[in-house]
Amino acid sequence: MSSKIGDWQKALRTINEKNLKFALGTAYANAAVAAGLMLKKAIQKGIKSQGASFGQRFKPLHPFTIERKGSAKALIDKGDLFNSVTYVLVSRHDVFVGVPRTASGKGGNIVNIAAILETGTSINLRKNPQVRKYLTGAGMKLKSDTKVVTIPPRPFVKPAVDKEMPAVLAMFKQTTSNAIKTLMK
Repeated sequence: MSSKIGDWQKALRTINEKNLKFALGTAYANAAVAAGLMLKKAIQKGIKSQGASFGQRFKPLHPFTIERKGSAKALIDKGDLFNSVTYVLVSRHDVFVGVPRTASGKGGNIVNIAAILETGTSINLRKNPQVRKYLTGAGMKLKSDTKVVTIPPRPFVKPAVDKEMPAVLAMFKQTTSNAIKTLMK
C-alpha cells in the first residue's frame, strides 16, 4: 500500500477556500477564452475546407445556387458568415462560440441563415408562395408541381465542437492542475 507524503499543513494553509476559488475561477476563465478561440478557428477551418476538416464534406450546392453566386463553395459568398463566427466570454464559467444573434451582413441577419445552414430546412412552397415567386423571379426554373424546396444541412458548428472537445477538456484539466500546483508553491 502506498501513501502520499508531503507537507499537508502547508497545503492547508496555502489552499484556503478564497485562494482556491480565485485561482480555479481565473484558470477556468482563461481556459474558456482559449477554448473559444480554438473552437472559432476550428469552425472557420471547417468552412474553408468545406467540411473536409471534420471528415465529411458539405453536400454540393444546387446548380442554380452555383450559377447565381459564381462559386461552388458552400457557406462562402461575401464572407459575412465566416467573419461572423466569434467567441465571447459570457461569464467566468461560460463561453459562447458561434454566430451571435446580432450578426449581420450585406444580406441582413446572419444568425437565421447560419441556423438554416447548420441544420438544413424544407420550405413548403404551397404555404410560402412568396418563396416560389422569389425563386422564379431570380431565374430558378421550378416545375409547377414542385411542392417543397430543400436546403440540405451543412453543419459547421457542431462538427467542430465534437472534433475539438477532447482537446478542450484536456486544456481545462491541465489549466486546473496548473492552478493548484501554483497555489502549492
